[in-house]
Amino acid sequence: LYLLTRYGARPRPARFYADRYLRAVPEAEAAFARSDAPRSDLQAGIVRDLYAHTLLLRFAWFFGLLEAREPERVPGTPQRASDVIVTATPLLRDLVGFPVGGGGDGPVATV
Repeated sequence: LYLLTRYGARPRPARFYADRYLRAVPEAEAAFARSDAPRSDLQAGIVRDLYAHTLLLRFAWFFGLLEAREPERVPGTPQRASDVIVTATPLLRDLVGFPVGGGGDGPVATV
């Protein structure tokens, strides 16, 4: 929700948020990897789609925290959850705030 609060004023593909999440929490991708399989772009794409589908579309969209629209389709190209274009709603800013400067006891402000 922090990423959506910070960057959500502008429409962006869900992949934008998934990529930043995976950069911050690389263990998330490792959790879905087989120990005997090398990392692949397909594996990363699956984790991105899981993030986009579960956190953004199932959670944030369901609770009205973001708007989602499908991008223009390219014939012959499969639609992925991480391709959906998302934008934060005013409700997100009304409900979610983060401590200024990252401290737990400081004042809370929306980003």
